[in-house]
Amino acid sequence: MAGAPDRHPQAPEPLIVTCSACARRFKAKGFDPNRPVPCPDCGGGLIPATIALPPAPGADIAAPPVEIPSVFPAPFGKYTLLRELGRGGMGVVFEALDTELQRVVALKTMRARVYDNPKDAADDEGRFQREARLCAALPKHPHIVTVFDMGVVEKRRYLAMEFIAGRSMHDWTRQEGMTLHRQIRLLRDIALAVHHAHEHNVIHRDLKPANVIVDRFDQPHVTDFGLSKATSGFHSSSLTASGLLVGTPSYMSPEQAKGERGIDRRSDVYALGVMLYEIVAGRLPFAAPTPIELLMKIVNDPVVPPSRLDPSSVHPDLDKRLEAVCLKAMRKDPAERHPTAQAFAEDLTRWLEGADRSPAPAAIPRRRALIAAVSAVAAAGLAVALWGPGNAVNAPPPAAPAPAAAPAPPALAAEETAARLAAADRERLDARPAQTLRGEELSEDRAISAAPRPWRLDGFMTMPEGEGTPIALRLEAGAEVIGGRIDLRRRGRLVIDGAPDRPVVLRGVEIIQDHGAALVARHAVFDRCTLRKGGGWFSRFSSRWTIETSLLFETIFERLDVVDYGIQLRRCALIGMTFPGITMSKGDESVPYPILRTEWTTVEACAFAGCTVPPSLFWCTARCDFDRCRFPAWPPYAGEAPITVEASLRHTDGPGPVERLAAAPAARGAVTLVIADAPCETVRFPEQARSPIPELRHDPRYKILFAR
Repeated sequence: MAGAPDRHPQAPEPLIVTCSACARRFKAKGFDPNRPVPCPDCGGGLIPATIALPPAPGADIAAPPVEIPSVFPAPFGKYTLLRELGRGGMGVVFEALDTELQRVVALKTMRARVYDNPKDAADDEGRFQREARLCAALPKHPHIVTVFDMGVVEKRRYLAMEFIAGRSMHDWTRQEGMTLHRQIRLLRDIALAVHHAHEHNVIHRDLKPANVIVDRFDQPHVTDFGLSKATSGFHSSSLTASGLLVGTPSYMSPEQAKGERGIDRRSDVYALGVMLYEIVAGRLPFAAPTPIELLMKIVNDPVVPPSRLDPSSVHPDLDKRLEAVCLKAMRKDPAERHPTAQAFAEDLTRWLEGADRSPAPAAIPRRRALIAAVSAVAAAGLAVALWGPGNAVNAPPPAAPAPAAAPAPPALAAEETAARLAAADRERLDARPAQTLRGEELSEDRAISAAPRPWRLDGFMTMPEGEGTPIALRLEAGAEVIGGRIDLRRRGRLVIDGAPDRPVVLRGVEIIQDHGAALVARHAVFDRCTLRKGGGWFSRFSSRWTIETSLLFETIFERLDVVDYGIQLRRCALIGMTFPGITMSKGDESVPYPILRTEWTTVEACAFAGCTVPPSLFWCTARCDFDRCRFPAWPPYAGEAPITVEASLRHTDGPGPVERLAAAPAARGAVTLVIADAPCETVRFPEQARSPIPELRHDPRYKILFAR
C-alpha cells in the first residue's frame, strides 16, 4: 500500500564485518534480515541475517490476531483452558485441565497468525511437531519437562506437557536472599538434564534462563525444545530450511551465530557457560544495539573475565576456580570447551564440594535436631493422636513429648509441623558438608549406614534388570541421603529402617519402582522427594509402597495406580504433598464407573496438611485428618464391598468433596461414606446395583453435613 511504512527497515549505516572463512573485512551493505550476509571474496555466508532489527519509531506494526479466550475457563478439545501462562514468538502456553484424566497440564498451542511466506508457516509447523516428538522420545528425566500428549483442535496444534508450578530461572535468580551456592547447584542440575538429552541425540539449541522453570523445591525443569534438533544420522545446523537462524542471540555459540553446519552438544555447553557468566557477572558477556552487531561480537570479540568487570555488578563470592569453569565453557573453539555438559556439571560439583568444606553455620545442628524431633513426633503417633475412641472425630490432643535433645511444644499438630518446616532455613541445611556417594548398579545387597556427614548421591543407584534373586538396598537408622535417583527396576527392594529417635532422612531423592520391586519405610523423613512408578509393565500383586510412622514433606507421588500398585500409609504426617498421576482401576465394561479395591491400598491414621488430595487416595482413607487441603474434581467411585470413609476436614476447599460427596453403589452391597467435622453424619446408599449415580446435594433423602 502506498505510503505504508517499511516494517523491515534497512540498517542506517553499512556494517564493517569480518568473514570467518577468509578473514577479510568488508562493508555489509543493504542489510536484509531474511538473507545471509555474503562475503565478496570467498562467497561464504557470514551471518545469516535472521534476527529482525527493532522496528523504527512510529512504525505501523499490526497487532497479532486475538487468539486467547476472553473468559476462563474455556473448552479446547478434551482440555479446559484455565489461564494463560505465557507466550512466545510461535506459541501460547496455558494452564489446562485434562478432563478425561483429571490432570492439570501445561498446554502449548501454536499462535494464530498470518504468514506472508508459506514456507515460514511450514517451518513453524515442523518446529512445533519436532518439539513434541523429540520431547516424547526422551526417556524420563526429573529435570526435563515431560510431554503427555499432542494433537490438533480446530486446526491448531497443541502440545500437552507436565505442569510445573514455579517461575522462570530468570526471575528465580533475582529473588531476595539468593545465594551463589543455590544458583550454581541449580545450573549443575540443568547441565545434567542437558547431558541426558545429548545422550539421546537431542541438542536443545536455545538454552537460556527463560527456558528453565524452577519449582517450589528449587528443582529446575528444562523446557521449550522447539528449536532442538535430533543429531542421529546427520549434522545439525543452526539454520532452518529457509535459511533462517534459530536461537536467542545472547546465548548463541560462535558457531551457531555463524550458521555453521555440524552444530553439536558443545554449542549447548557454550550456552550453559553464558548462563554461568550471567550468574557471576550480573550481566551478559556481550551487548550491542542491534542483533547483527551482537552476533558479530559473539563471533569475533574475546570474552571479558568477570573479575575484570565493575566489582559492583560481580557476585562477591566469585573465585578463580568458578571463573575458570565459566571461561572454559565459553571458548570460541568448541574443541577447547568442556566436551560434554556432564563434564561442565562435574566442574560445578567440584566447586560446590569445595564450598561445602567451609565451616558449617552454628545453627545447622539445631535445624537437624528439629527434623529429628518432628519425625520422632510422627513416629510416636502424631496422626493417631488425632483420633479418640470410637468413630467420632476429636480435636488433636497433645502429642507425645519429643526427645530431650530438642523439646517440642505441648501440642505439635499437623499444621504446626508444616509451619515449622516451612520456616526452616533450607539453604543453610543444603550447604552442610557432605560426602559423595557414587551411583552404581548393584550386584548384591548394600547397606548405607549413618555417618557424621550426610551422603550426597551423585547419579543413579540402580538394581539389575531381568529375573533373579532380589537385590536389597538398606538405609540404616540415622542415615541421610541427599539428591540422586534410586531405580529399583524389577528386582529391587528398598528398606528404610529408621528408629524413632534416629530417623532415616531422604532429601531430594527420586525413587522409581517397577513391577516386582518393593519399598518398605519406617521412621523416615521424605523431604522434597519423588516416588513414582517405572515405565514398564507391572504386576498388580507384586508392587507395593509401605510407609509407616514417617513424615513426608512436599514429596510427590507420581504415576502410581493405587489399585493395581498398592500404597500402604500408616501413622504418617503428609505436609504440602501432591499426587500427580494417581489413578484408579478402570473396572470392567459392564460397570460404568471405576471399581475401588480398598484391600490393596490403605491410608490409615494419617495427618494431611496443605495437600492436594486425589479421590483415589481419599476413598482409601480411614481415621485421617485433612487440614487446609484441596480436593480436585473427581467422578464418584464404586466399591466391591461396603466401605466407610472417616475423615476430619478442616479449612478444605475445591470442587470435590465440597461439591460431590458421593460413593457410587457397588455391584453388590451398599457403600457408606462418612464426611463430617463433628458430629459425624453417615450417608448410606440403598442397594442399587449399576444404578445412576445420585447427586446428593439435590437429593432430599440425604442430609450432608459439611463445614468449610
